[in-house]
Amino acid sequence: MRYAVAILTIAALCAAAPVQAQAKAKDRAPRFADYPVTNLVTMRVAKPKFPKGEIDDAQQRLLDTVGHLGTRTNFAGRYFLAVVGCGTTCVWGAIVHPKSGRVVGVPTVASWFETHDKFEPIDFRHNSRLIVLSGGRYENRDDMGLHYYVFENGKLRHLRTIKTGDLPVATPQIPESVNEGLRLRLQNGFYDNSRTNFAGRYFLAVTGCGTACAWGTIVYPKTGLTIVLPTVSGWLDTHGKFRAIDFRHGSRLVVLSGERDDKEGDMGRHFYVFEDGKLRFLKTTKTDGNFMEPNR
Repeated sequence: MRYAVAILTIAALCAAAPVQAQAKAKDRAPRFADYPVTNLVTMRVAKPKFPKGEIDDAQQRLLDTVGHLGTRTNFAGRYFLAVVGCGTTCVWGAIVHPKSGRVVGVPTVASWFETHDKFEPIDFRHNSRLIVLSGGRYENRDDMGLHYYVFENGKLRHLRTIKTGDLPVATPQIPESVNEGLRLRLQNGFYDNSRTNFAGRYFLAVTGCGTACAWGTIVYPKTGLTIVLPTVSGWLDTHGKFRAIDFRHGSRLVVLSGERDDKEGDMGRHFYVFEDGKLRFLKTTKTDGNFMEPNR
């Protein structure tokens, strides 16, 4: 009898595993690997074709982009995705069929602020049908976010949007328990036009606290309530784009590099995740104080 129960339990767990995996996949953001293309074709791209009539400025820019003899397919296995500027922090795209020149428009996206070094407002791959737009579509600031589309049956289908926001941030309400000098540094370095820059809808403020020392707080944009991070200090040699407190607008991860709160023997990279209004420690990777490689 016990063996029968055990077998039934194992079978139930095995049956539930795919369902749980599917649920997790739905919760996370789409990935390029979710929409793979294995048959990659590299060929020259035909001149884009537009409805008869006068060609406008946007269409001319597209013609100029695709008009080079070396233009080759670069998207979804056998298409060309052209990205064309439309002003400061503004781009739009077009998917061009390499043989017919038929064009499928990609929404304009604009108004992004702080970005990482490899930021692409229209991100795509040759071996995937996924496209990720970062910013506000059609210059709508209320639409700020990461917008995921899949190219299928000759059309773009919207999958989901993850809002990142671009909210003004209220003046930080710093706990009295925080060192007065640090409170003054943060208050003096805070600007009325500060905008959300962390975990989609928060503001992470970083201020110096001495030589090779940094301190940060997470600020709720509407109320100004703050979550205080440990100070981090004591780093030695660093790479050119080193940040002692590293974070992204589109992520809940925070990486502190150095010794936390001047604690000896604590030198390393310290990984935290911001969830349910709190910082949860994940892990520490010990170092000797040299940070010559960027965080990944």
